Order: sequence, then C-alpha cells, then structure tokens
Amino acid sequence: MRPVNRGKKPASLQIKKYQDAKPFLIARFGEFCSYCERSCDEKNLHVEHILPKENYPIFEKTWVNLLLSCNSCNSAKGTKRIIFSNIYLPDVDNTFYAFSYLEDGSIIPSLSLSQKQQQSALDTLIFFGLDNNNSRYIDYLQRQRMEAWMTINDYLEWYQDNQNDSKIKKMILHYYKKIGFFSIWMTIFNDYPDIKNALIDASPSTRDSCCFDTQGNPISPSPNPDNLLNGGKI
Repeated sequence: MRPVNRGKKPASLQIKKYQDAKPFLIARFGEFCSYCERSCDEKNLHVEHILPKENYPIFEKTWVNLLLSCNSCNSAKGTKRIIFSNIYLPDVDNTFYAFSYLEDGSIIPSLSLSQKQQQSALDTLIFFGLDNNNSRYIDYLQRQRMEAWMTINDYLEWYQDNQNDSKIKKMILHYYKKIGFFSIWMTIFNDYPDIKNALIDASPSTRDSCCFDTQGNPISPSPNPDNLLNGGKI
C-alpha cells in the first residue's frame, strides 16, 4: 500500500453527506485505491470508511475516517471490525515498508519485519482481502499485479537502455498514472533513485507522508506527521 499524508480537513469542505468528501479525497490522494493501489477513474472510486458507517454512524462524515477504495476492496473489507493496533493503514503507517510485492502477483509481509510485525502485516492483507487464497477476487487481482509486473519490467529495461532520453521518465510516469500499482513500480525500480523519487512526487500526499528519504528509500517507522491515533507502528 502506498503511504499518504491525510492532512487537515480542507477548510472549504462541508460534509453534509459523506459523498461530499469524494472530490477532496481525490485531490488529496489521487485516483488510486488506497488498498490495492490500482488506478481508478472517479466513477469507480468509492468513499471508504475505515470504521464502517453501518457500525459507527457517528464517524460516517468524519474526515479522518475516510479514504478511497475501488469497489472490489470496498466489498472485501465490508463491515469487518477493525483493531487499529493490529492493522497497518496507509495514512498512519509506512505501509510500503510493511509488504513485499512478488513477480507472481502475490503480496507477502516484508521479511525485514519482526515476527510480531509480520503477523500484523498478514492480518492487514487478510483484513483488506489482499492475502493469497483461492477466491475469484484475489485471483483476478493477483493476475493484474502479475501483468503489471511484466509490463513495468519492460519499462525498466527500456529505461536502462535509454537513460539519457528525457522522454523516458515522462512516459514512465504517464503509464504509472494509467495503471497505478505504486509498490510494484518502486520495487522494480529499486536501484534507480531518480525514478523512485519521480514516482513518489507523482503520487499525491505520498511525499508529505515523510515515509521516504531523499533516495526514495522507505523510512520506518512512519513519522505520522498528522499525529493520528495508533500511527507510526511501522
């Protein structure tokens, strides 16, 4: 998951119904699912309630309870009860550091984590429906990530052969915005700080999360600049 900085509620935002927040969330986080990282057009993005509105109606229109998700991730999460101390969230933790993205399209807890942290990372994948199992949804998402990996790897080879071509970086960023999958791009371009920094800067609110250094390497634990509750666990 791509870490983001939520920031304060925009002064001009009056949330009379939670859908009012959608354009402001898109402006803050970009047109990407907060969980699977896919790029989505506005009509296919949903206002996601971290604490489900069905169970916690008092937080239905609360800025700090809102993210963006695709329909698939929104459905997978559903109304499950969240235990914040056991789950990593992109607006409070360095969720990029928590997971490893593999060539076969699977996502696993990072081996850099402690055993306890790995369990929390696995709990997070299960909670958001991103773990590896045989469900039709997971199989579909895993195929998408595998296809993205192959295409992004082609971009890597192209970049390696044409690093002096100023148009290459623009084309990389254009395709990134088209498909998303921030963490796969960052993984494949791990040895190229200029591209990693370009990807970070092309992702709204990710630089402001303070989760990456000047070389585009992850900083853990997250500084949690908004000082949100249960933040900075990783």
